[in-house]
Amino acid sequence: MTPTAKSYRYHAFLSYRHLEPDRGFAWDLLQKLEGAGFKVAIDERDFEPQATFLEEMERCIRESRFTLAVLTRSYLESGDTLEEGIIAKVRDMGERRRRLIPLTLELVERPVWLYDIVGVDFAAHHPSVNPFERLVAALQKGMDGALEVAPSPKAARAQPPAETRKPEPERVAPPTSPTSPPPPARRRPRLNVESLVPLLEGGIGGLEEGKRPETVLRAIEDSLPLGPESLKPLGLAAWALDSFPGRSSLASERAAAQAFRGELLAPLRGRRPQPPLPDPSDPDWAEIPAGSFDMGTPKEKKGAARERPVHRVMLSSFRLLVHPVTNREYRSLDPKKTGEDYLPVVEVDWYTAYAYAAWLGGRLPTEAEWEYAARAGCRHAYSDRYGAPTTLDRVGWHSGNSEGKLHPVEQLEMNPWGLFDMIGNVWEWVADWYGPYSAEPQTDPWGSPSGDRRVMRGGCFRFGADRARAACRDLWVPGVVVRDQGFRVVLPVAPELGS
Repeated sequence: MTPTAKSYRYHAFLSYRHLEPDRGFAWDLLQKLEGAGFKVAIDERDFEPQATFLEEMERCIRESRFTLAVLTRSYLESGDTLEEGIIAKVRDMGERRRRLIPLTLELVERPVWLYDIVGVDFAAHHPSVNPFERLVAALQKGMDGALEVAPSPKAARAQPPAETRKPEPERVAPPTSPTSPPPPARRRPRLNVESLVPLLEGGIGGLEEGKRPETVLRAIEDSLPLGPESLKPLGLAAWALDSFPGRSSLASERAAAQAFRGELLAPLRGRRPQPPLPDPSDPDWAEIPAGSFDMGTPKEKKGAARERPVHRVMLSSFRLLVHPVTNREYRSLDPKKTGEDYLPVVEVDWYTAYAYAAWLGGRLPTEAEWEYAARAGCRHAYSDRYGAPTTLDRVGWHSGNSEGKLHPVEQLEMNPWGLFDMIGNVWEWVADWYGPYSAEPQTDPWGSPSGDRRVMRGGCFRFGADRARAACRDLWVPGVVVRDQGFRVVLPVAPELGS
């Protein structure tokens, strides 16, 4: 079957930083490519003056068979630059990413998202390798026959009515070449769930911190779509997007995380429509103010070694469900879940809890967010709604007052931030892998990048007062369920992440 020719205006679009040596190299290369018969777009000549730079960059990428990106050390070390955003735009557009050809002008360490694209190395000076000839050969092999010239936006607006147009469009033929017919376009093989889960659970932790966001993006891109049948890979993938590219310093990686999150959740939301996001005044959600606190248990107080050392943590604001998720709320996702409406939902593993939170439009709280909310700005072991000291029996269900059973939510006193059942009733899953504390101050921490146990917080109706503390940390296998595990959900203060 012969593939249908696709309409492109240019053989290639040449992207570069407007600094030397990048600019001089780009214009020299442009002249050589056009001398070899290729039609190449370049911003300083082919962009429409009245349009924005990003609009014209996007147009040229769309209308070109290939995008040639001139990479230098200053380009890759410049941070979240306009040019870097354009490369990300090419990368994040699926099929377009496979039309990106990096041109390495200096010896540089490539970012992880470029590791699997060979490109052309103009920095090497081996006598038997001519980088320009390699580039020409790559362009010739990728032509797939003659390319129709797509009209520019200006030309399209000026076209005469259809009945007066000439039937034959102008064509740009690729330069003649004695090479054999090009092979079919290659695509990275799809990553199956059996490979995705161990990568996100363990492999990611072995990478350098700066390489984790792009590794996660690439792995999830290669795994989509994930069916809604199993919530384990879906919950794990949502966590990985939130934890790594979702917190990246690069706007392009954060935007890609949001886009993939929406695509990831689309099949599940197609089966079970997402409830409307709560109004800011909804009494079931409390806005937790930004602030700082000392996380952990001091040496002079009773507590486990894993609650130390105490360290200062700064947190951004967030919205938190005022009670653990109930059976009634959980049945909007899983109608088969049994249990009294206002009892906390239990026997939900970590993966399913995170998948539910993501489906709802949020995520699980981090361990630091959970403890900060449980303390509610107070230094007492237990505080009433006014911030005054109170007793455990007044705020939490534990083995001494629960009669060995779960209790409906919101039956005891809330804390100063309007939260119920932070202490006791059910252990609550949080987002973090378990890892030892550091004494260093932290801002919006997400814990260890990998591990084999997830953290649970708050104690439960089956355990005593020694566990019913804001600083108490327990850990459990994320895929194993018991009858005292629950969770609550964080929503961002801003519009929903990833939808």
